Amino acid sequence: MRVLGGAASVASYLGVPPAHRTTRPGTHWRIPIGPGRYLTDAALLRGALVLAAIAELGSGEVARR
Repeated sequence: MRVLGGAASVASYLGVPPAHRTTRPGTHWRIPIGPGRYLTDAALLRGALVLAAIAELGSGEVARR
C-alpha cells in the first residue's frame, strides 16, 4: 500500500474497481460491497478529509474554504 500524491504539483488518480473485484492483482475491494451497504460512513470520511486538508494546508486555509 502507498500514499498517492504527496506533492501539490503532482496529481494522482485511482479508479474505482467493479464490485466483483475482491482479490489481487490490481485494485480491489478488501471488504466486498453489496446491495444496501455503503462504501464508507460519510461522517467518518468527512472527518478524515478535514484532517488531511489541515495537515496539507493548515487550519487557517481550511477554515477559509
